[in-house]
Amino acid sequence: MAVAFRVVTYNVLSPPLATADYFVFCDPSDLEGHARLERVLAKLEAHTSASAVVCLQEVCREWCGRLHAFFQQRGYSFVTSLYAKQCSDYMGVGIAFPNPQWRLLDADIRRVSETKSWPSQAKKPQERRPGDWACPACGANVFASKTACYKCGAPKPWPGLREALPGCLRPCLGLVRRPRGDQLHRQFQEMLALPSARAQGRENVLIAVHLESREQAGQRVWVGCYHMPCAFREPQVMTLHAALAVQQVQRLAIESGSPCVVAGDWNFKPGDHQYKMVTTGAIGRGCPAYPVLADGDRWQPRLRLPMRSAYCAAHGAEPDFTNFAQTAGEEEPFISGRTSSAPRTWRSPVPRGCPRAATWPGPCPTPRSPATTSPSPRCWSCRRAPPRRRRPRTAGSSRAGRRRTRACARSSGPSSRACPTGPAQGRWTSRRRLVHELSDELGLRHHSCGEGGARYIRVEKP
Repeated sequence: MAVAFRVVTYNVLSPPLATADYFVFCDPSDLEGHARLERVLAKLEAHTSASAVVCLQEVCREWCGRLHAFFQQRGYSFVTSLYAKQCSDYMGVGIAFPNPQWRLLDADIRRVSETKSWPSQAKKPQERRPGDWACPACGANVFASKTACYKCGAPKPWPGLREALPGCLRPCLGLVRRPRGDQLHRQFQEMLALPSARAQGRENVLIAVHLESREQAGQRVWVGCYHMPCAFREPQVMTLHAALAVQQVQRLAIESGSPCVVAGDWNFKPGDHQYKMVTTGAIGRGCPAYPVLADGDRWQPRLRLPMRSAYCAAHGAEPDFTNFAQTAGEEEPFISGRTSSAPRTWRSPVPRGCPRAATWPGPCPTPRSPATTSPSPRCWSCRRAPPRRRRPRTAGSSRAGRRRTRACARSSGPSSRACPTGPAQGRWTSRRRLVHELSDELGLRHHSCGEGGARYIRVEKP
């Protein structure tokens, strides 16, 4: 007999991110951390009384202790992982489950970027820049701005008068060195790095717990919680993390023969390419969001089983919104959705009604909604998936499938760099925008040249 249970996912909005100069359309009293925490706990109270499994995002260190006490006093276990930087108070994710209904069999906590192997790249010999000095004790190359060796702590040797005089006079005379051609080239190589390299550097952590029902012996389920990177301008990075997160939970579920639920704040909407990839199990190679991988990387953004949203399965469509916010510089409120998914072969009962933007007071945070998102209840039926039949592989198909179109910078002289931007190069859409934005930040001239497939961006020093 199947065990029906509820899963609730909620982004509680870390207090350091809820500032009055950012949420300028909200009442400052609604942004105060202590008041918002009390309202968040009041919302969670209704779900804990219903013995729901609670998945939280943006759990900060300031609130983490209070949340631990809240769940423990109600017979819950709370598994957390804080991973972000100090500016967000090391916010992370957490899963709470009721001990009277569930027994914890296993917990998997890891960075999503570490769930796959990345091709190793040979390290280039370190270049010594003007002013860098060699440590007399261990021989390490130390930056010019350092007064002691980073490896052994030996002090920087005092330079002679001839070596020290130019360094002292240069700031006084205003002699500022302009970046040379090779330095400019190196900066653009970093800007045009593959999305896979930028996705590898993300520290977002996935928590997955393996639960067994105390009411029905043998009924087990994996529940995962993840907060996607807010890389809205880099859809390929979003695709990589969405696929890796779901792949990891599915891998754990298939190895144990259990169903799975993947909940969290995914930062994409039902019409986005990442949503279609999760719900269909694959993404087309011609899609602009299909990630460009490094040579030798055979990984593919493909799921073993397609997933489905509880809202869409129950109501036939996604809700109007699950995120309702308007920040400084935005003329219109930002309204988006997030999903909680389970494989299509596992049935989900009807969740609660969908929120409607027309009747919801906003933008958030407000007294009714202390965060920019609303708690999303999800009800699932715990059933095992039937074995999946594998399609026969045809000769040569796998090799052709591993080919990737790599983007290369076209040189147009020692003082400029250019890259192709033709309409056939669909994957360059986000990277073209990135080149223009970074060129503005660096004070460089940039404009598009050419027509059709020969179109490119020309960047020059002023």
